[in-house]
Amino acid sequence: MYVTEEGPATLAHKLPSSDAVRVLTRDAAWPKPSWPKLIEAAVAEARRVSAGLLVIDTFAFWAALAAEREKDAGAAQAAMEPLMGAAGSGLAVLLVHHARKGGDDDGEAVRGSSALTGEVDVVVELDRPERDAPPRQRVLLALSRFPQTPGALMYDYDKATGAWGVIGEAEDRASAREVRQRASVLDALGDEEPTRA
Repeated sequence: MYVTEEGPATLAHKLPSSDAVRVLTRDAAWPKPSWPKLIEAAVAEARRVSAGLLVIDTFAFWAALAAEREKDAGAAQAAMEPLMGAAGSGLAVLLVHHARKGGDDDGEAVRGSSALTGEVDVVVELDRPERDAPPRQRVLLALSRFPQTPGALMYDYDKATGAWGVIGEAEDRASAREVRQRASVLDALGDEEPTRA
């Protein structure tokens, strides 16, 4: 179940055509409901279609907390309660939110109060690698309650297949740089079998 701030015209080319994804656009939810009512309706629809995952894109748009309230721990925690209820009902919940300007340490760049991240099991940040990285590469940084979650995954987009593929795993942003450099060297070798020399 995907609840998006986008309208159908801007969203159509971004999603795969699949009956497995139920999309609720801002147009379908207009007039914009209160945050608790939106989550209640989304959970009901998710149950109706037997969805296992609820995606809310974006927190800032749907929860509509003013900037000063987004930084307030009490307001942020209260805003997370409907999502915690959704997760408690058996749904996996993915909340899309913006990073603060200038970023921060791995897993700490989420805009607003730390109460937002204090309620979740995993915080995942999607970032671009350094400026000299190819524009088709991305890094996923994670801060998790689960020890098996990798700290960083480097991804590369393959235009030929239209798919993203993992090119390496690292502990954090700094060691992800090494993964990217290794991938660049292997890329430069092309199809030749690499030798020690």
